[in-house]
Amino acid sequence: MIAAREVNELLDRMAAARPQPGAYCEIRETSGGYAITAKDSFPSVPHPWLTTASWDAKAKQWNASVVAGFVNGIDPLCSAVDPQTGKLISVGLTADPVLPLLSVVDRTAGSLSGVDLPIPAFFAELGAAVDKSVSLDSSGNIAQGENAPGWRRLLSCDLYLSIARLGINGTIQINDNPGGGSVTSLVPSFDSSALSTYGTRPRFKVIKNLKIQQEETAAQKLFATWTKQQLAPDIPYDELLISTVFFLSPPKTDAAAPLDGTWTPYVQHSIFYNLLYAAQTVAQLQHPLNPIVLYTGLAGGLGDAIVNEDLSTINDASSALSTGLAQISQKGMFWSI
Repeated sequence: MIAAREVNELLDRMAAARPQPGAYCEIRETSGGYAITAKDSFPSVPHPWLTTASWDAKAKQWNASVVAGFVNGIDPLCSAVDPQTGKLISVGLTADPVLPLLSVVDRTAGSLSGVDLPIPAFFAELGAAVDKSVSLDSSGNIAQGENAPGWRRLLSCDLYLSIARLGINGTIQINDNPGGGSVTSLVPSFDSSALSTYGTRPRFKVIKNLKIQQEETAAQKLFATWTKQQLAPDIPYDELLISTVFFLSPPKTDAAAPLDGTWTPYVQHSIFYNLLYAAQTVAQLQHPLNPIVLYTGLAGGLGDAIVNEDLSTINDASSALSTGLAQISQKGMFWSI
């Protein structure tokens, strides 16, 4: 009689001796042993938000198609090309629309473009680099140089979700200080303009670069505010990057050459799942909202500090603005399960 333990040990040894498939290979068991076959590619596995870029030779533009994803069980609206009229229309993502990729940013344009976006290492290995033919030197003077022989350009655009919500806007008030001078404050108020225009259905959009749009500092908001005497510190949307489409040019492409069908598209996905979303609840906030004190000082207040480029005062006011707004932020949250 053979013990069960011995049978199990034999099966374990046989399993350990059996070859296992590695990356880009397939193993088949035959009567003569195992056959190993190399695989050049694998079929793509569709997932929510799967983005594919294609060249439209007739319209002479790049378009994207996206496998529909859902937010709270609802597909986003997007601006797409009507195949009958060729015009942009608003449709749901489940209609499999064609999304034109017309807004791109040149990551290799250099300092003269004012854009400072990184070039991923993958594309740097393929020859993408900052354009050295015309650049700014350390003194701010225009300098000419030469690109590497196999130099390639790299463009990109972002596809993202946007959901309207309540925002916090406000006005600047200057009041006399009983102890002398003046007090400059922000009086915040709710902004429901986006909700009134778009409702709560998510929208799927294309932009040059989402990060640039979102990276406005408190100091920048303060400068923009002062000239208009009102504040728009809180964009009344929540946004989430879905994917980035990169376009790599052929080698030795001219720095001014337009994006066309000879370029190669690559897609980097940031989200692979359907999503849930929730905004803040207004019931948690105090009504009316208390003013946020930005600056207490001499007559003329914060305006004089901005005009005179008094950085310490501006930084203090920016800090007060950021801290105050963080306490009443209406920013929502995306998540998946």
